[in-house]
Amino acid sequence: MTSNDISNAEKREATRMRDGTYKTIPQWFLENISEKYGYYLASRMRNEFYCHIASDGVSIAFTPNQEKLVADRQVVSKIGRFISKTYNPYAKEHNLQTISAEDIAKISNEWRHVVDEKPVQLMYADQSRDAIAEIYTSGPNSCMSSDTDDFYTGGVHPTEVYATDDIKLAYIKRGSRITARCLINKTNDQYTRIYGDSATMKPLLEALNLTSGDLTGARLLRIDNDSESGLVMPYLDGEGAIYSTNSDEYVKVGRGVEHLGQADSTQGMLEDHGMCCDECGDHTHEENIHYIESVDRHVCESCVDDNYTWSNYDETMIHNDNAVYVEGHDYIDENNHNIVECNGSYYMEDELHEYDIVEINGDYYPLDECVMCEYSEEFILHADATECEGGVYVADEYARELNGLMYVVGSDELQEAITDSVDTFRLELEGATA
Repeated sequence: MTSNDISNAEKREATRMRDGTYKTIPQWFLENISEKYGYYLASRMRNEFYCHIASDGVSIAFTPNQEKLVADRQVVSKIGRFISKTYNPYAKEHNLQTISAEDIAKISNEWRHVVDEKPVQLMYADQSRDAIAEIYTSGPNSCMSSDTDDFYTGGVHPTEVYATDDIKLAYIKRGSRITARCLINKTNDQYTRIYGDSATMKPLLEALNLTSGDLTGARLLRIDNDSESGLVMPYLDGEGAIYSTNSDEYVKVGRGVEHLGQADSTQGMLEDHGMCCDECGDHTHEENIHYIESVDRHVCESCVDDNYTWSNYDETMIHNDNAVYVEGHDYIDENNHNIVECNGSYYMEDELHEYDIVEINGDYYPLDECVMCEYSEEFILHADATECEGGVYVADEYARELNGLMYVVGSDELQEAITDSVDTFRLELEGATA
């Protein structure tokens, strides 16, 4: 028997577990024993021993060791015998928790619901506060399935707030045990996270044209917390913001004008997150809100990290949309200072002389690209300038050509050139007529 033989046999069994060759043990049963008797039993049943329902429909079939795995031989027995004679010795050998005789008897009793399993249907809790709390405390494990006394809520179970016309508590029951539950938001036809046997419950919910979501828009009972300040509130999956409905009877899930807090406590209390971020609209603890003086806004830490930059020059946070890196400084708020751009870089307007930058018609250029116009006494681009007699430059509009030479309009040089040209012409004319 080689490692390759073992690997191929493991792949064969895993395929049979997936493709329906084996009638697999229902997920709800594995989740139940994992919850009550520890993770390792359920995990090893599925992944180590490839346990499945035997062909007789009553017993459990499994592969007890690698020899039988490679030989493709399964053993059939009652589930209690499997645990006591196969799993417990394995658990001892691998320093795992063994299952007591009392718990083996309980598991065997649960197994009856597997082999005698009948089609299940969705059930709905009576919308009374007590009925809802009972489903939670006797159903699948979660942070809200603890007894009332485990919460700081003055004798009220946090889930009692679900007793409104906007919400239904759906569940599945096998025998006396509740094996799955979730909430249905009647305002938007969505169901929340499924606890327990989701593989069975999800198709039943979707058959009702319900989609996965949260409780946004649903009303919850407004129950004052007599033990602590604030309101009684369970932990909510998905949207957890709670706001006032201006009613003494209800609050609402979602984002409204008067934010009351965030339903993210497992202690059954509404956490007062106090302040709303002006940037993203989310609510958070006041200690996580920063006042940004440059924009006069209260901003959460996440938005500060994403949208703001610290400016040493301004000694405050500035919005990235307004932040410009200025030569000689760092990031500066362009809305609060005179900042100019030159060739892709930015400068303080009153510091341009330090960087030999000049302004031409509202744009800015390096000095080595410019010349002084002799006529207007203003800087012009070298590319737009004409060199005239005397080694001076002017804008093209102030240059005149005479006898192949360029002169500045109105200059003494031009007047002298014109006079010389006229005199020359007169002499030539006089000579021609003599």
